[in-house]
Amino acid sequence: MTFDTLINNIGSFLIFASISFSFILLLLNIYNLKFDEKELYTKINTQSKDTYTKESDELLSANFGLWEASKHVRKNFVSFSTATILFLLCASLCIFGMLVNSYELLILSVICIFMVLLINIAILLLVLSKIDEGKKLCQKHFYF
Repeated sequence: MTFDTLINNIGSFLIFASISFSFILLLLNIYNLKFDEKELYTKINTQSKDTYTKESDELLSANFGLWEASKHVRKNFVSFSTATILFLLCASLCIFGMLVNSYELLILSVICIFMVLLINIAILLLVLSKIDEGKKLCQKHFYF
């Protein structure tokens, strides 16, 4: 193995690791969001039709959506972080396959990386849908 191949392998692993760590940091940031549930519901209930503005509705519904998403992330944090760690392990397997020049191992690890990457994208879309669901739930309060 040449020095250039080693540098390329390390660079590939660092790219995979940065994707994995940025995803876990995103989940941790959503997990650590602090909301006062009583204050949020009080704001929703005291917002009357007379004091209704589009900006206050958007701000309140965004807060409610983030609150719903953070509840969902807290409930499923172990499975979300497990998927992220699996991504990092598949990347390690890929780098190991490159180091030992095993094409079978390399192909298997690349397939695993794409499968786990799809799982991580599905998790991200699920969290985004929870935010949207919370926003719609809050807006339903004002329109009906």
